[in-house]
Amino acid sequence: MRFVFDCHGYTDARDDMDQTLTGVSGRSLMQAVRSGLKRQGYACGPVRDEDWGWFFRAERGGRRYLCGGSLEGEGNADAGDTQEASVFIQPERGLADRLRGLNRPDPDDPACADLRKVLAELPKIEAIVAL
Repeated sequence: MRFVFDCHGYTDARDDMDQTLTGVSGRSLMQAVRSGLKRQGYACGPVRDEDWGWFFRAERGGRRYLCGGSLEGEGNADAGDTQEASVFIQPERGLADRLRGLNRPDPDDPACADLRKVLAELPKIEAIVAL
């Protein structure tokens, strides 16, 4: 499940942006999401960059997930400008799962509710919409 929302903070350091291939921001947001999911009992890997944004792997109750996101817009979050953010969580699926149609993303998966709770508790985030 994917959530979109308005964000008024979580500006990435210039050094973080320079380390990415695409310059997509969102690392500080994903670090905050990761910390929130850890408080919910998830074991989480490190936040890493990808061509579409930032992600980390999470696990709880024997289920493994991929959680990723990014910030959009040219605004200056430090100056209070609003940026649109997108964050998702979905089960990790190998090739065999995909071919067999197994382990599909399910909006009723408890991880979706956990992520929504984490986002709702983070400061500087508003207007959360589930897609």
